[in-house]
Amino acid sequence: MLLATWTGRPHRPTKDLDLLGLGDASAEGLQEIFRDICQAEVEPDGLEFDA
Repeated sequence: MLLATWTGRPHRPTKDLDLLGLGDASAEGLQEIFRDICQAEVEPDGLEFDA
């Protein structure tokens, strides 16, 4: 709210991982989601994940 007051527009202060979501929140479900994310095929950008 403070940033919106200063700038006069909605603002997201960070570009971090947003974990707000709907779905299976069990340990197994989250492991599957993160495993899929880490194994996604992307263009090389210098980041490597051990999955």
